[in-house]
Amino acid sequence: MAVTSIYIIVFLSIITMALKISTHNVIGFNAKAGQLIEFFKNKRFDIIICTETKPITPQTENLIKRNWPGSYQINHAQTFGDGLLVLYSNKITQTYIVDIENIIQGRLSVLNFKNKENSFQFHIFAVYLPSFSTFNNRTKMENYMKTLNQTMHMDKYTQNKILIGDFNFTENPKLDRSNQNMTPTEKIYMPIFKEIKEQNKITDCFREFNPNKIQYTFQSKSSNIQSRIDRCYISDTLKRFYNKTEIKPGYWSDHDVLTVTLNIPTGSNRGKGTWKLNTSILNDPHLVNQINNYINNFAQTKYSFDNLQIWWEIAKIEIKKICIKYSIWKSKQRTKERNNIETNLSDLKEIPFNQRSENQNQQITFLEENLKNLDNYKYEGIKIRSRVDQIEKDEQYTPFFFNQYKTHEAKKEITQLYNKDGQTCTDIKDLKNIVHNFYQELYTPNPVSEQDQNILLDQITNTLDNESQQEMEGLLTEKEIFLALKGMKNNKSPGSDGLPREFYLKFWNTLKPHLLEVLNEIFTIENLSKTQNLAIITLLYKKNDHKN
Repeated sequence: MAVTSIYIIVFLSIITMALKISTHNVIGFNAKAGQLIEFFKNKRFDIIICTETKPITPQTENLIKRNWPGSYQINHAQTFGDGLLVLYSNKITQTYIVDIENIIQGRLSVLNFKNKENSFQFHIFAVYLPSFSTFNNRTKMENYMKTLNQTMHMDKYTQNKILIGDFNFTENPKLDRSNQNMTPTEKIYMPIFKEIKEQNKITDCFREFNPNKIQYTFQSKSSNIQSRIDRCYISDTLKRFYNKTEIKPGYWSDHDVLTVTLNIPTGSNRGKGTWKLNTSILNDPHLVNQINNYINNFAQTKYSFDNLQIWWEIAKIEIKKICIKYSIWKSKQRTKERNNIETNLSDLKEIPFNQRSENQNQQITFLEENLKNLDNYKYEGIKIRSRVDQIEKDEQYTPFFFNQYKTHEAKKEITQLYNKDGQTCTDIKDLKNIVHNFYQELYTPNPVSEQDQNILLDQITNTLDNESQQEMEGLLTEKEIFLALKGMKNNKSPGSDGLPREFYLKFWNTLKPHLLEVLNEIFTIENLSKTQNLAIITLLYKKNDHKN
């Protein structure tokens, strides 16, 4: 067969980020750890502040290590009524140097972020303040607030400050509490908190941009009171980066999830990735029908092309377009469904407890269950991305799969490499140049010694008989192609088109006569198509030194 040029595309994982900061009072983290972590990942939160975690066990901490695709810091609880957990994603550490200080045990932590490529810094003050009803110690509560004030006012922190968490009091009971009464907690905290706001020039994100909107984050079933005690404050210097604040229902706690999005520049852009078919969509009869019809109709045109390779390349491009269009539509439908559920759930939760009917309470339970079901649909992708060879159809989403996925993704992240001089490089431009130069040199042809080549060939003594030669050199059969497909592993693409084994098996009856013709033409003319000459290399760390 004629020698053809091989084109190599090298993909270097370079992480960028959009800053989504979330806080959620979880009322105990241990029993809900797996569920919460997967929820946070599905929501693509970058930084999560979990309050009232209660004491986190070593077993739960191991589960966090295995399942969370990033780093974490525990501010261990003093009692069964406090505790903070900070989670931040891998893409944060790709862009920022992160340092976390625990100031008050179980109550106050400071997260410091410094951009690796420029001088931009910001600080997050994560709080979980005690309420008078549970703490009943005015002096100690005042000391907590004074410590927060002194900490935020320290010179080592820049002007870019974010204060977020569960405050256990409201600033404006008329807008932020259903019974509109001032609590003892507010009477203790408010004088000092006003000083904190003025000195640090911070404002309530939600109230700043929603001056008169009533929306609660906490629903107390025991007292039938709702309030907005989970909040986020940003400094004036960060207002230009502000995007939005969202309060979304949480179904495992009496607190909802507060998320603030800031459009903070991070320096680097991310290149395009590769597409691979999500095989779960092959279970949809409508899509299967559409692809079968397209193949049958397009097959009538194959002899109008210069060769069958061109016809097949165009067919794969169109099939890819059909699959992408369908996936986008399906994703939009799920997003629309989720948004409708969350909107209806938020509306129902804003109704005071004492004004809710039994039917409305049942609706809340029903909608929360629907949210769980939608989340479970997304977990299917974890099994595929975990790259596990044998998966039972109804196997549960154990931490093993999440750990496999986390390990697989971590191997693809290149954060530092040695250059030719043995120096460690972390700058993104340098990393690209190192990779480009390495593969350019590796795949540049070098002269071959004919003498050495002949010496090597002369060593070959075993040869095939005529019958075996004919069998090996003859045209392919449908059976041979099918056996080759059956021998492949699931979720493996035989080319750069992103169509894996499952696709070919699903449409085998429709594809087989056309695929047979295409492959035999390639064999006959001894020439591969452009995409068949294209290889995709994903860089992975070696076993030992991750810089080499």
